[in-house]
Amino acid sequence: MLVPMLWGLSLPLVKMASAYMRAEVFVTIRFLLAAFSLLPWVLMKLGGLSKKRISQAFLLGVLNGACLICQTIGIKTLDAASSAFIADLAVLIVPFLLPVFQLGMLRLLNIVCALLCLLGL
Repeated sequence: MLVPMLWGLSLPLVKMASAYMRAEVFVTIRFLLAAFSLLPWVLMKLGGLSKKRISQAFLLGVLNGACLICQTIGIKTLDAASSAFIADLAVLIVPFLLPVFQLGMLRLLNIVCALLCLLGL
């Protein structure tokens, strides 16, 4: 429960920060803070990762960065609740990306869970 609450709190904070800096700069700072925070764990696991998995992770990072930049730009004109709704819709797409990244086939359970999440939104 703590993680969704903190994430929800971040949206009004992003809205306030977007008044003072460009979206690209803000997202870059967020990503750098996250990267440096997770660096020790990444370095421990890096030897066991294939180049293919690293390139897939890089692609997902670029896509996530693009989504966050768009969200930060959009939050200047939308209220935080509307921005959260749009971001949550993007999360529902994740299970449907499994076959694209060759991480497994989409199962009925994935579809049912995505529909339940959509109902919750």
